[in-house]
Amino acid sequence: MLEMAATLREYRLFWLHEPLARKYIIATLIDDVGVAASIWTSQLITTRMFISQTDRASVMSPFLIALILGIVLGGPLADRSRRKASLLPLARWRVVLIIRTFETLALAYLALQLASGAPSAWTITPYIVVGGFCRALARPSRQAFEADLLLVTNPMPAADGGTAAVKLHLAVSTSLRELANTLADLVGLAAGGLLVSAVGGALWVPFAFDILTNLAFILLVAGSCRPLIERSTDAPATQSIPCLKHLRASLTPKLLLAAGLGLLVGAVNESYDGKMVLMHQMGAPDETIRLSEFFWQLATVLGLLALPRITAAIRKLFISFAWLVAIGGAAAVAAAVAIGSGNAHLFVVILCGTNFISALALYIPIIVLIDGSSIEHRGSAIAAYILAGLVVNLLMQQIAAILTGFMSIHQMLLYLGMTQSVLALSLVVSSKRVSN
Repeated sequence: MLEMAATLREYRLFWLHEPLARKYIIATLIDDVGVAASIWTSQLITTRMFISQTDRASVMSPFLIALILGIVLGGPLADRSRRKASLLPLARWRVVLIIRTFETLALAYLALQLASGAPSAWTITPYIVVGGFCRALARPSRQAFEADLLLVTNPMPAADGGTAAVKLHLAVSTSLRELANTLADLVGLAAGGLLVSAVGGALWVPFAFDILTNLAFILLVAGSCRPLIERSTDAPATQSIPCLKHLRASLTPKLLLAAGLGLLVGAVNESYDGKMVLMHQMGAPDETIRLSEFFWQLATVLGLLALPRITAAIRKLFISFAWLVAIGGAAAVAAAVAIGSGNAHLFVVILCGTNFISALALYIPIIVLIDGSSIEHRGSAIAAYILAGLVVNLLMQQIAAILTGFMSIHQMLLYLGMTQSVLALSLVVSSKRVSN
């Protein structure tokens, strides 16, 4: 009860003392409802078109390559300003708005294509790749910009030689932003299905709805979320490509452990698609898949709500993060057993647990990284970590396609889950010297 009261107090303090971040989260919530509706529609299209892991890899591989290219370019873009580094938040604000506008134009093109004919790989794949590139290009700027909006800070030396203004409400902000995203996903799942049903299966309508919410996001961020300038930062802005250089300068044993565990969880998650398993391995209909996605997102909501308190606990005893990842590996093994037995309901329940753990494992490393980076290198440090994750995911896509060529998905997931648990427990044993 005391823990719940403390959590609610943290959220209340954030809401009172972070007006810019609060407005941005509201804008994000509106935007993400439309994004969720269009993503649900595009996932429905691709799930129908792609039957095997090889089919999925044929689209996901160029998609992940586009993400990698976007991140490689997005890191320097996030930390680049023609004048002082104190103007970087303003530069990131402009980058977010410009890329979102371009993405909206691409979305309009897709909606027109779908309105004029039935969807095909030639219709949906270019949008998936281009849209992925735009989101990846903007992601370092967007995540650094979200931290820039936080006003309550505690300055301290950064590992990269600069000054890191530790954002006291960073974990709460991350939790609320991702919570808004997940809640929007829930609304978007319902809205996407209702919109398509209401218009007789016209798949372009959810994309048109997404265009409207994109425009609302652009107007709200442009009008209400212009960042305040950190006048105390007078160093020249970065003019080179610092992505890997400054990530290496920022590395600490704690960050290495967090990054390794986060990448491990992401790799295992990337090896399979729960919706594809339900449809093609277990014969579940579209409505069952939509409801399953609803419950998986709900589990993610619970994980995000717990993020601030669990982050605080992990800061006190960081090695507990490895135990959390080991439990996630055990859950993956249980999911493999459920697939092998054909028990779809058990599979859905177990994936709720893995989503809860993933919501924590994928964001804790980013929080640690932002805390330890100065404003000049924040975007590049974020980009370098995301880039490592994308490379791992790209490799895992190919490995999964190869493995499923001579073993079933549930056998592959069984081995991968066991590997995740063993590696996480190995980190527990080998990391006793990591300072807390």
